[in-house]
Amino acid sequence: MMTAPAAAAAPPPTTAAEEDADGILLLQHDALGTDLSYLRLEDTSEEQYEASLQKKVQALRERFQPYWSSTLTVFRSPPMHHRLRAKFGIGRVVTPKDDEEEEGEEEEASIRTATGTTAAAQKRTTGEKERLPHGGHTKLCYLMWGNDERPVAISSFPLASRRINELMPRLLLALETGPVVLRRGLRAVNFLDTLAGDTLISLMYQVPLLKEGRKRGREGSWAKAAGRWVRDGLGCQVVGRSKGRVVTVDRAYVIEEFDLFPSSSPSSPLLCGVNDDDEEEEKELGATSLASSPSHSSPSSVSPPFQPKPILRYKQWEGAFSNPNGHMAIHTLHWLCARADAVLEADEAEDGREGKDQQEDRSRNGSSNSLNEKGCEGGSCSSSSNKNQSKSNCDLLELYCGGGNHTVALSRKFRRVVGVEIDRRLVAVARENLLLNGIENTTIIQIPSEKFRVEELGRYRRQQEQQERREKEAAAAGVGEGVDVEDEKGKEGGEEDVYDFGVVLVDPPRAGLDRHTRKLVSQYDDIWYISCGPLSLLRDLRGESEEEVRQGSDKTFRSLSGFGLAETHEVIAMCVLDHFPGTMHIEAAVHLRRRR
Repeated sequence: MMTAPAAAAAPPPTTAAEEDADGILLLQHDALGTDLSYLRLEDTSEEQYEASLQKKVQALRERFQPYWSSTLTVFRSPPMHHRLRAKFGIGRVVTPKDDEEEEGEEEEASIRTATGTTAAAQKRTTGEKERLPHGGHTKLCYLMWGNDERPVAISSFPLASRRINELMPRLLLALETGPVVLRRGLRAVNFLDTLAGDTLISLMYQVPLLKEGRKRGREGSWAKAAGRWVRDGLGCQVVGRSKGRVVTVDRAYVIEEFDLFPSSSPSSPLLCGVNDDDEEEEKELGATSLASSPSHSSPSSVSPPFQPKPILRYKQWEGAFSNPNGHMAIHTLHWLCARADAVLEADEAEDGREGKDQQEDRSRNGSSNSLNEKGCEGGSCSSSSNKNQSKSNCDLLELYCGGGNHTVALSRKFRRVVGVEIDRRLVAVARENLLLNGIENTTIIQIPSEKFRVEELGRYRRQQEQQERREKEAAAAGVGEGVDVEDEKGKEGGEEDVYDFGVVLVDPPRAGLDRHTRKLVSQYDDIWYISCGPLSLLRDLRGESEEEVRQGSDKTFRSLSGFGLAETHEVIAMCVLDHFPGTMHIEAAVHLRRRR
């Protein structure tokens, strides 16, 4: 599963002396840093971005030269405003006051004396910046941590979406002028945006949102204030977080929409029909697709099979993983759909050749190879299914399926799909997204990929169905979720469903595949490998070196340690996905086919 570089490091621990009256981190101006060079914000212009991207691509090309030397498809990202997730620390920066401010303070003091207004009342009314007893004033700001681990105050973030940049100053103003309950103990802010325009803000606090003995007074007042000043004032969803507590004002998720079949997009004809020899068209798709496309999708006029809704919709929950670059998420789905069509077309062509050869054999041999009533030669039929199946009979196995981002799009391409995911929360999200898109040919199994066994799939499904049934009954009875499921190992439970997985898709964490999963996927004819850590992909292709074997922590499958996928498969397509412009990170995807 893809992991992203954090937009901001976690704030370091502070002492009470470093906090203001509201419990917010207090920083002297001369204590701030300026070094955010690891983000390479200077690469945000088109020309500089292209030069930076070519350096990353060239380094990747050289590493993978032994396995892929043909055209390398490059999917570009917009250099600016591509990031849909961003997390910042919150603090107050102390700035010294000048002579004009001192004169202003004297004038304000005389006005307050004449009107009988206290300084605190005036501050609450006007949202005036907090002044310190020793002089100067403070300003609420966003913080990131630089290479020297010093906080850097920022007012905007060019890598984040335009919507996030628009909300950043407006949120600070709402926090400054709104009720103190919104900013007391505030430590960080997390923005979650979408290409569809749905946005959620998470406010993260050091102090609890609910204190014992107060009859939920703080929680209730926070929710009321957040609903008025953030949800209604800024037009987005808002969630409050403190240790062990989450308070939701309306909903804790956003809805993302991906249009894979845009009627007006110049790249739509190449969406799901890229062949291996269409190198120039494939390069054109990667170079131009979303870098110049609008942020919001246009309705589609093409209705794909198995899926009545051409626009894919996803629930992205606060706190759960989602792709931080929606443009590149669409590029990835484009590439996977194209590979699916290439696999299915190749299988149909091979089936056609086999059928033609059989017909010619029967013509040459006359009646010696007569057909029985079932149409099988020699009076018997094989019960095993053909590995090279037509589009409607081919199944997909997806490991590390996460919240179903790829699953939803690919379900229309295969007869049935099985997704495997270890994270219980992501399993629930994936099932929600299947329902949201009306998909009924897909099953999500919660189990670690290294423990998955195809032959146990029937038992996994029975356990899952029984657990879901018991949890529904418990929820209806007011017991809650988390009911234990009886171990059904060894039970027959009826006839097993027969799957024929012609393709396996893996999208592992940055560390790559473990040894057992590497051996498992090598059993399939076609492997699609999405890698957020190209060095791990390289290791999985060539096998571990002796030094990696000695240092490896995986002792369970040591006998598989030297095995690499390149021993059984060859790379027939490869692309580069620039998920993180402005950083050194880059992703790659390969299509591996079994050696004949």
